[in-house]
Amino acid sequence: MVEKLHIGTGSNYDIIWDKKYPLLKKIGHLIEQIKITNPVIRKQDLQDVINPNFKHCLARMDDSITDVGELIEFFTFSDATIYHNRKMHASIHQNFKISKAKESEFMSYLEAVYDALTIIAKRQNG
Repeated sequence: MVEKLHIGTGSNYDIIWDKKYPLLKKIGHLIEQIKITNPVIRKQDLQDVINPNFKHCLARMDDSITDVGELIEFFTFSDATIYHNRKMHASIHQNFKISKAKESEFMSYLEAVYDALTIIAKRQNG
């Protein structure tokens, strides 16, 4: 059995990241800062500036980035579950987990994402 590490919990589209992973929250704030000037962060823009060793981690992402959850799908996709209430309004309930064996890669990836988003933010601000 693969040992999993809990990194966050989501309910009704609000995600609380585990305090052991402060970069997740920092990345979230950086995304919000970028979206003030440009509401769309394109996947291609991130691919252009991220450390090439981590480009494969962006494969599951949509063409635009709206939140941290999308950035980490490479590590969390198999554990995500979506439920619908009786009125068929979408309500997301997720426990974000990663494989313990991939924790080191995950942390390095988060650092690369943070660095890449920082470059994008600096370009926007001139």
